[in-house]
Amino acid sequence: MPSCISFLYIVKTGTQWRMLPGGFAPWQTAYYYFRRWREEGRIRCILSITCRSARRRAGRHGEPSALIVDCQSVPSARTGGISSFDAFKKVKGRKRHIAVDMQGLLWGLVVHAAGDHETQWALQLLAPVASRPGPSGDSLCRSGLQGPRRND
Repeated sequence: MPSCISFLYIVKTGTQWRMLPGGFAPWQTAYYYFRRWREEGRIRCILSITCRSARRRAGRHGEPSALIVDCQSVPSARTGGISSFDAFKKVKGRKRHIAVDMQGLLWGLVVHAAGDHETQWALQLLAPVASRPGPSGDSLCRSGLQGPRRND
């Protein structure tokens, strides 16, 4: 459980794993459990439970009826991680897609190379949300993220 406290410290302060203060678990241990939990889907589960409970406390249904999806290109450092050139926005780096509900609660996040097309990643972002039981909702996004129209 001390590793879980380390996660919260990292999220709150934005520090690097190697810079964890001495009162926490060693950074290698904390990072090992974070990676393991992320791969097992526990981090996503914790996020989902937290969002649902926050919505219920606000007097809303646990599942959102609509999501807002957006994408942002951000420059990246020279080393480490994925990156490419977004010719439209003229940025070398990464793109991040987020899905939030009307309260601003985070329901999904995807980071990918800036040169990749946005539509495929927006669909990947919405896939876990769409597969959940609950109200069938809408997603609000720019026309570039909508992809081809379907005839329903």
